[in-house]
Amino acid sequence: MFWSRKIALTGGPCGGKTSAMNYLHSQFKKWGFTVFMTPEAFTVTAQGHAHELYGILKQQDVNDFCKLGAKITNLCYFFEEYFEDLAKLSKKPTILFCDRGICDTKAYYPELCWDMTLQEVKMNEKQILDRYYAILHLATTAKGAKDHYITSNNMARRESVEEAIEVDDKIFNSWKNHKRLIYVGNENVKTFDEKLNNIQGIVEDLLQLPKNPLQTLKVSVNQEELYNYILSSNQDNYITLEQFDIENEYLNNSFVQKIKQKDGKISYQMGVEMQHPEKPFYLYQKITEEEYNKCKKKVPSKLLQQIQINGQTLTLQQNIQDQLHQQQQTIPQTTLMAPKNIILPSFFVVNQ
Repeated sequence: MFWSRKIALTGGPCGGKTSAMNYLHSQFKKWGFTVFMTPEAFTVTAQGHAHELYGILKQQDVNDFCKLGAKITNLCYFFEEYFEDLAKLSKKPTILFCDRGICDTKAYYPELCWDMTLQEVKMNEKQILDRYYAILHLATTAKGAKDHYITSNNMARRESVEEAIEVDDKIFNSWKNHKRLIYVGNENVKTFDEKLNNIQGIVEDLLQLPKNPLQTLKVSVNQEELYNYILSSNQDNYITLEQFDIENEYLNNSFVQKIKQKDGKISYQMGVEMQHPEKPFYLYQKITEEEYNKCKKKVPSKLLQQIQINGQTLTLQQNIQDQLHQQQQTIPQTTLMAPKNIILPSFFVVNQ
């Protein structure tokens, strides 16, 4: 088990993919992630002047043109597999940003080429879509910012403004069945820096990274008032977690949790503590009961309660020895993880 997310940046020509990937690399390294970027397969082949053959075959031989497309797609697949293997070796939570993805082939080649591509990578379309955690479609500047559309900075770029818009639409349509396809346009931004900030915010939301720094507080808890709050709520805003600290092959400071919802449903997850300089946080990944049982020790290190209050999650960490106090109305002292500047309800009393 290890935490990894693969996100493809796609879209029409001159949408800012390369600049965005470099920007995301620098920003998410600050969060403590290992960040890898796959190169665009067609651009790599164009550096070896394969684009000259692309133009010839497109005009002369459709079958050979499809073979070329399948080979380029297979190179894209190879890059992804290579960096995914590196992610496993990094032994840290990893984000892999891909400069385009396999389904882009559908936009650049005739429809009959797609079957040949699927045979080349030995997958069906659903399996290809499932390889990516999310798809960010960065709209070409030919849409909404055509004064900024240029072709001189990429030897593989040949499209006119009209052709760029057509390709952009085809690419978006190629990914339309992905469950996390997000369109990033140019219409509501004044500068490219604004577009980069929007992209960063989208990725932070996708990864469920905290908006506010967390703080650790020592608190006393009035159990009766706490449970009255839980019972009076119509929302399923309370879960209990049984946590086991583990030494994982890939992650340090990691743990597994058994989660019991208020309705009795049970699920399992693995977490890892991340040390952002301003926003310490936890990453979580769902695991199976079998994986959980392989990891856990005989005695849990913590019993936790997570409560949703005003849309924010509070985690009450009770050490196992604090179970002795659970029959009392008030737990004398335990640890509460909460966003900074939150107004705590009356059943939490902060101990100075």
